Amino acid sequence: MNVKIQCVFYVPLHFDRQDFNRRFAHNVLRFEVVIAGEPPRMMTSSLTSEIELRITIMLGDPLNALTSLQLFRIRHDGVFVELEYDDDGNRVEIARLTYTIRQGGRYTVRMTDLFGRTIEPESVFYMRGLPSGVLTGVGASGVTNRDVSLRFSGNYALTVYRYVDRKLGRVCVFPIRPCQH
Repeated sequence: MNVKIQCVFYVPLHFDRQDFNRRFAHNVLRFEVVIAGEPPRMMTSSLTSEIELRITIMLGDPLNALTSLQLFRIRHDGVFVELEYDDDGNRVEIARLTYTIRQGGRYTVRMTDLFGRTIEPESVFYMRGLPSGVLTGVGASGVTNRDVSLRFSGNYALTVYRYVDRKLGRVCVFPIRPCQH
């Protein structure tokens, strides 16, 4: 929404009108008040594409622009690693709104717009090049006290994380040794 406001000067009664008109005749203050519309958002191409992931920033409001932009890869331990360049060699900057990722993992952006809003959309998980396997012995998000097996192909290492103290967020790591068949 745009609102145009024109400032009007009021002349006090004790001023000489001719003197006032001579001094302030062409002084008109014009400005626009812009009310923040929809915040910018992150759009992605297919998260299972074997070619690439495209992350595109959509402004959503023609009068809005970005003042800062950061692209992050989120590591398995929750640490945000800022990327200065995408996989096409393009520098991450506010002048470019589309980035290409070719390595699987979790990604997000952090952006600030002209209205001072800092937006960090929910992260996306790009599946390319990541190992896949079959988990048996427990259902999705399930709990069991029995043996569980995970079969996967390829030359990958596996580490299982087990939370010990949920209040403090402490994590103990239990390495798994491959079974001999």
